Amino acid sequence: MRAKFLGLPLLVLTITTGCFDEEVPNGSGGAEPHDGSSNYGDGYDDYDDNDDDYDDYDDYNAAPYVIDAYGGVSWDSYANDDVWTFEAVVGDPDGVYDVVEVWADVYDEYTGDLVDSFQLEDTGDPAFWSSEWLGYSTILDPFYDQYTVDIVAYDALGDYGYDTVWVEVYEEYEEPLNALPEVYDAYAGVFWDYAYDEEVWLFEASVDDADGVYDVVEVWADVYDEYTGELADSFELDSTDDPYFWTVEWFSADTYLDPYYDDYTVDFVGYDSLGDYDVLTVWADTY
Repeated sequence: MRAKFLGLPLLVLTITTGCFDEEVPNGSGGAEPHDGSSNYGDGYDDYDDNDDDYDDYDDYNAAPYVIDAYGGVSWDSYANDDVWTFEAVVGDPDGVYDVVEVWADVYDEYTGDLVDSFQLEDTGDPAFWSSEWLGYSTILDPFYDQYTVDIVAYDALGDYGYDTVWVEVYEEYEEPLNALPEVYDAYAGVFWDYAYDEEVWLFEASVDDADGVYDVVEVWADVYDEYTGELADSFELDSTDDPYFWTVEWFSADTYLDPYYDDYTVDFVGYDSLGDYDVLTVWADTY
């Protein structure tokens, strides 16, 4: 059982072996892991030999065909994982609704072995079938460039047609694209808290991320002495119910900061789930 991407139902993938009668391009061997004919018949309706209409009407079933096919991998920053996508445009001389199943069978062209199989889903458009799978749920290598995929369409009687295409993978050593987080507003300052009768340092930051604001996982406030250039103290901000807003307060007595010193700057640093970061520097408000 493999976990389906984007909340699609769980699928149980069944792989059997066999061979296409036709030669498959790119040397995949034409394996037929899903033998529809054993379940649906041989492509002909059964007739009584004595049926008067049998000689006048040849009830032949036309096989479906694959018009266009795609297999490839891309990076999903929100899921923080690779996503394998398989798509097919199919047809059938008996009508496109005669297509009942579409599978993507991925082969290693170097070894000729079947690596993995994925069932495509009806999208609502009877000619277009598609499925997406998170990388962790497959055994595919997103950097391996010797995969081909047989996109196989089956009709209600078990006849099939297929197309074979190369799978699009990452270039060697290519890092998945990740958008940097952004710290777009920040504040640092000290004030007197009458409830506690103490000075309190307040740090606030507003953040965002093109991959989704929830990709921001940490925000820090690093306070520097501009006169010496040294780091004076650091404070981790807390997330709030608003994912764009982070904040923290510290009693001055628990810090190394002087509330009367006017030469502090604060680097607000927002980190995403991959460790990329953005920095916004502001002057600290002191007495």
